[in-house]
Amino acid sequence: MRIVVAHPAGLMTGRAHDVFLFKECLALAEAGHEVSFLFGHTTSDEDDLFRYHGRSVVDGLRLLQLPMLRRRRWPRLSWNTVFYRACLHRLRRLLREDAIDVLYLSNVRLARYLMRRPELGRVPIGLALHTLEL
Repeated sequence: MRIVVAHPAGLMTGRAHDVFLFKECLALAEAGHEVSFLFGHTTSDEDDLFRYHGRSVVDGLRLLQLPMLRRRRWPRLSWNTVFYRACLHRLRRLLREDAIDVLYLSNVRLARYLMRRPELGRVPIGLALHTLEL
C-alpha cells in the first residue's frame, strides 16, 4: 500500500505529536508499506532526523522536506499557505509517479485545503483528529 502522510510543521521540535507521527510512519514502513512523509523543512538532513528519534533508516520510508514559513524570533510569523501549496505540488508529482492509496493527515486546515483541490481526484483521505477542540 502506498501511503502519504503530510504534517505542516518541522520534526525536531520535541512536541509529542511530531514524535508520534514519525514513529507511526516508521511502523507503517516496517510493516511493508511504502510511506512518503511530507513535513516542514528543518535544518537537519535525513540521518539527523532518524538519529534524533533514536532510530536507523528504514526501507520504504521517504522523508520529503517541504518549504514552510515559521519564525521563532520576534516578530513571530507563521504562514501555512507556503507549506500547503508546496504539499499540493508534491502530491501532484507523487500522483504522476504512481497512485496514492491513502493520504493521511492530522491537521484539519490542511485537510480542508487539499479536499477542495479537484486535481487530487479520488485519493482517499484519512484524517486523525487528536487535538480537535469543539
